[in-house]
Amino acid sequence: IYQISLADGHVSFIFGSKLEHNPFTGVEIQPGVRFLWTPDSHHTLWAAVSRAVATPPNVDIDLVANVTLPPGPNGVPTVIRILGNTSYGSQDLVAYELGYRLQTNRRFSIDLAAFYNDYRHLESKEPGIPFLEREPGPAHLVIPTYFSNEMRGGTYGVEISSNWNVTSRWRLI
Repeated sequence: IYQISLADGHVSFIFGSKLEHNPFTGVEIQPGVRFLWTPDSHHTLWAAVSRAVATPPNVDIDLVANVTLPPGPNGVPTVIRILGNTSYGSQDLVAYELGYRLQTNRRFSIDLAAFYNDYRHLESKEPGIPFLEREPGPAHLVIPTYFSNEMRGGTYGVEISSNWNVTSRWRLI
């Protein structure tokens, strides 16, 4: 983490990154940047953007599992075959945050923060082309389903929190 302070410490930029390597997706870079403006000892405004990833577990890469369903049309046994995917990648998050802190005195502060999280490449299960399998008997219909990264989504909201240092040994959050 690297911090640059300007304007007699009233403005700060904080930069950092996490680097990870895994055998499935290689190197994952997870940077973050935060801007802080503190015009005086009672007020702080901040904005931040960061990226995080969830790397795939082994099961999403090389799973083979059969789920038997009730017989389908004409009494044909049906199996959903869940299959891992060697092309399955990391799930990504880009998080945006804007916040304000009011420090009323040295013992009490209140924070208000708004956020938006943009999720991409989320885990999905994608159907393949059904086929008839004769072995092992009896003949049955197989509906393949593959792990994939076809979903995306977002969350947003507002958080409010406070911190009250009632005494030097008692703190309410």
